[in-house]
Amino acid sequence: MIANVIRRMELNTLHTSTKVVALVSVLGVLFGLISWVYQQWFGLGATGMNNGTSWGLYIADFMYFVGLSAGAQAIACAGYAFNIKSLRSISIPSAIVALVMLCMGGLSVLVDLGGIERVFHMFLSPNFASPLVWDMTAISVCLILDVLFLAFLLLKKERQAILLARILVLSFFGLLSVDAWIFGLENAKEGWNSAILAPIFICSALDSGAACVALCLAYLEKQQHVRVEKHIYPTLALIMVVAVVFEFYFIMCEVVTTAYAHTATGTFILGQMFVGSTAPFFWFEIIGGLVIPFFLMISTKRRASKRFFFTAGVLVMLGVFCKRIWLLLSSFVKPNVYGAPGLTSGSVETQGVHSIGMWSPLSYYAPSISEIGVTCAMVGIALLALIILFKLCVPLHEPIKD
Repeated sequence: MIANVIRRMELNTLHTSTKVVALVSVLGVLFGLISWVYQQWFGLGATGMNNGTSWGLYIADFMYFVGLSAGAQAIACAGYAFNIKSLRSISIPSAIVALVMLCMGGLSVLVDLGGIERVFHMFLSPNFASPLVWDMTAISVCLILDVLFLAFLLLKKERQAILLARILVLSFFGLLSVDAWIFGLENAKEGWNSAILAPIFICSALDSGAACVALCLAYLEKQQHVRVEKHIYPTLALIMVVAVVFEFYFIMCEVVTTAYAHTATGTFILGQMFVGSTAPFFWFEIIGGLVIPFFLMISTKRRASKRFFFTAGVLVMLGVFCKRIWLLLSSFVKPNVYGAPGLTSGSVETQGVHSIGMWSPLSYYAPSISEIGVTCAMVGIALLALIILFKLCVPLHEPIKD
């Protein structure tokens, strides 16, 4: 067994393009490690976050990775939880994607805490009234379940896999709902405080997760490591286009409701989304991440085309990330501080400044080099983990047998 693992991991068995991706990933990890050490030395002041915008790129990464994980896990479990045997052949790679992305989601939260010593406070003195603690608990539970499910798949334990798949289907809704509640329960932020946020998270997880799994299958197919059955891509495309339709509908429901209420804060947030600082992200998601993929995938013939499907998949994944950005930042632009002079940013630039110039009625945010570096590291770790785990996984065309 050990000899087989070593043989599979030999570098000369890797495709040239995979070696290039692995090398770039290693460089990204090194860049991110240096950025993280810099952040540990100077604290969160080294990031672009400030008094007005207390969450930034790391929380956007967290939402994105957890969504990819949940979507991939739903696909991995469907074959066993609902006895859809046609999907069982992709359960192992889907479970691997889910496991890796969930680890990156948890890592994003830990990085956002700042100093290493703060991580222990979450376990030693957790605030159980905080949705963030609920989410870390949900991530930890799902991580254990994901590992067990993948182990059962690899060991070909069908009964255990079926039982755990049914539990994971419930955890899919639980994890994404808790993620949404981190924002939706913030009644001080009108752009987040919505009961419909959880369904939006579920839809975006399904479409981006289906796209991510499909791209990983294409990678495995190109490397001649597996054989992907013909019906798999059209099935994933159908899942993606249905989720895209519902996601678009839910977003429009939220936009219309907010616009009709015509509150001062709601109108300001919509202005930021439509023509303001977060408008590029909002319109890219609506047009590039929802409308274009819908028209690319609405036809049965185009769903069977890998070229159309992969194009739509990439657009959906980029669109979902843009959604995380505009959803997060649009509600931060106008702080809950009324009247002049506003609030200070708390950044290094304002230290020692005693003039009116240090005050602002609006908040601003742009990710720093250290934030971008740490994000590169997380992406690099994810790619390296996928390459290694895919190399070790069983062939896709050999589903679990009794």
